[in-house]
Amino acid sequence: MNKLTNKYLETYNALLDVDLGDEFTKLKKREWTSESFRFYTAVSVMSSSRIEGEKMEIDSYLKHKLQDVDYLPDLTEKPNDLFEAYEFARDNKLTLTNFFKAHFISTKHLLPESFRGNVRTGNMLIMEQKTQRVQYEAASSLIVKQEFENFF
Repeated sequence: MNKLTNKYLETYNALLDVDLGDEFTKLKKREWTSESFRFYTAVSVMSSSRIEGEKMEIDSYLKHKLQDVDYLPDLTEKPNDLFEAYEFARDNKLTLTNFFKAHFISTKHLLPESFRGNVRTGNMLIMEQKTQRVQYEAASSLIVKQEFENFF
C-alpha cells in the first residue's frame, strides 16, 4: 500500500506563487547553524503552541530560548516540552516507538502521564478561545489507531 502519493502534487504546485524547485535550491544553499536552527525551531514551536491556545507571543519565546530571558513557568512549560520533542524528533529515526516517545515528551505539562505516548481513544476538538467556535476537529478516534498501523 502506498502511504504517500503525488496524486494531487501537480494541482498543488499550480496553486503556489513560487516554484518549489527554486525554493528548495535556496534552502540547500543557505548556511545552517545550530543557532539558526534553534531560531526556526522556536518559531515553529510557538506557531503550533498559539494554535493550541498558548498566550506567549513568538517574540517573547524567541527571547526566552535564544537570549535566556526568564518568564513565568506557566508561559514556557508547554512550549518548552514541544521544543524538546522537536529536538528528539530531529535526532531520532521516525519509528512508531520514537513517535510515541516524542508525544510523551511534548505532552509532559499537558496530559496526565497515563495518556502520554499513547494513541488517543476519545475525539478531540480545538476551540478558538475568544469565540468558543471549533477551530480544528481531529480525525475520529475510531480511525486513529488503524491509521497509525497503516503508516508504520
